[in-house]
Amino acid sequence: MSQTQIRRLRLERGLSQSELAVRAGVSITTISLLERQAGYDPAVRVKRRLADALDIPFKDLWPPQPAVADVA
Repeated sequence: MSQTQIRRLRLERGLSQSELAVRAGVSITTISLLERQAGYDPAVRVKRRLADALDIPFKDLWPPQPAVADVA
């Protein structure tokens, strides 16, 4: 997920940050941090709420990340 993806999806749906926060049951700070990608990785339940609020499948918003191999 990129910072622009959350913002783009929010704007496509005609939502302000405040409206998305209310729909998802999270704080506006959470939305702002995600859009700025300020090193913030929310809990899975928050990610699910956001995906639901944006009406997008969870896996499309947060695709599985490949495992990082241990470097010896």
